[in-house]
Amino acid sequence: MCATRRTTADAAMKLTAFEPLVTQRKTGSIIVFAGEDLVQVDRAFALARKELLPEGTEDFSCDVLHADNAAVTANEIILAAETMPFMGGFRLVLVRHAEDLAAEDMERLAAYAADLAAAPRPDMLLMLWFRELDKRSKFYKVVAGARVLVDVSFGEITDLAAVARARHGKTLEREAEALLKELVGTDSIAARNELDKVCEYAGARQNVTAADVLEVCIDTATRNEWEVADMLLEGNLSRALEVLADMRRAGAEPVYEETIVATGITRMALARAAARDGSLPRRSFEFRLDRGYGRAERVMRRLKAMPERAAASALRAVMYLEVLSRATKLPVDMLNDTVCAIACRREPERP
Repeated sequence: MCATRRTTADAAMKLTAFEPLVTQRKTGSIIVFAGEDLVQVDRAFALARKELLPEGTEDFSCDVLHADNAAVTANEIILAAETMPFMGGFRLVLVRHAEDLAAEDMERLAAYAADLAAAPRPDMLLMLWFRELDKRSKFYKVVAGARVLVDVSFGEITDLAAVARARHGKTLEREAEALLKELVGTDSIAARNELDKVCEYAGARQNVTAADVLEVCIDTATRNEWEVADMLLEGNLSRALEVLADMRRAGAEPVYEETIVATGITRMALARAAARDGSLPRRSFEFRLDRGYGRAERVMRRLKAMPERAAASALRAVMYLEVLSRATKLPVDMLNDTVCAIACRREPERP
């Protein structure tokens, strides 16, 4: 791995300097984001899609690769970047979690980055996001020297309301800001995390209220949902299980507990709504089984027929396998086979 905890701010531009390059179509053919703030990366990517891709080609000339998947290598990244744009338009590729690439892949990308920096192509932009970037690496020296590095690290937050406006276009009411300050103290990372959650929760509403903060950030059950999902996505299984144990002691229903885990953060809003209207026990399969997988219907029928206690037991096995899929490089098909076998097995008869 190439990742170490080193900052890149001293050799990088800020996002506010990069965005005008996009609108002026002067980005060059490669740009590298370094830092923890994925919201800024997504914002830059959305702007590039809007400004650089001809209308109607977005679904054909734009790819997002996840380098925390072992199947994504330097060869895959270069192949995606070199694919001919649809109808002679523009090609846009974003690579997330590039810090997980192997050393040999980083060597290959360093050479490719040097080529792109020396001879930019007018029809392609490769965007790579590193949560952490090793300043000692050849790749860092290449991109820093080419001035194609964008710093998206978390900085100190002194004005929560200003950050809510800049990141989400939301107005943070005074009482809501006071509650958030009480919750996060001086922790800038926690402040951004809580702001992102509460602004997302507000949806289309312009104002973020104290009630929103109480619901999403202060309420223990809701905070635990987000906390567990975040921990699982970060691979912190032991801490996630500690929080789940606390929830269990507090009386959380097993099916709800397991839905939180298996869902992660991707379908949490739907799972929470199902819990509120009482439909979660009979609909829990909707939030954890791949409908496109060949055995899904059989599994769903089996789960629907199970008593709630038996379903909770089966789904607990599913939960751990889904966690395992995030923490290992095991093939997804192998995990799907195992999940289906466990979920469909018959429970032994009790004497």
